[in-house]
Amino acid sequence: AADAAACLCLAAADVRTDAHAPVHASVGLPFLVVEIGALEALSRARFDVPALERVMAATRTEGVYAYFIDPATGEWRARMFAPLLGVPEDPATGSATCAAIALRASLAGGADGERHWRVRQGVEMGRPSELRGRTVRRDGKVEEVYVSGGAVEVMRGTLEA
Repeated sequence: AADAAACLCLAAADVRTDAHAPVHASVGLPFLVVEIGALEALSRARFDVPALERVMAATRTEGVYAYFIDPATGEWRARMFAPLLGVPEDPATGSATCAAIALRASLAGGADGERHWRVRQGVEMGRPSELRGRTVRRDGKVEEVYVSGGAVEVMRGTLEA
């Protein structure tokens, strides 16, 4: 937890570990998934490049996905930092959201069936997005994970060889 907190310029006490410790999770691209205990702490998170370099090398992840779950509504607020890949912060990260909701669905246990998730991301950087997720549990295992959302064109360009 201390290493993950250092990556995000937070105190170790800002990282929640009751559901899971900071963990490598992936549905293709690997992320360090970190639950944050307060929305205020998530809002003040920033990345520390030397700490990220150490943790990324040790965990073999591509970025840090930090999230907070509102205890009243169950809705998520998330941020994803991958400055070592040239992405200081991403306003909407489907692959990281899939990894995180699949992780939480697998930890939650429960009956087979579908579970729906709502994740807001990009708020702190002024580019708010809403991702909607769905996980499907069969025979006690999370078998499927989906994410959807809308997009707004923010630039257009042409690449030429």
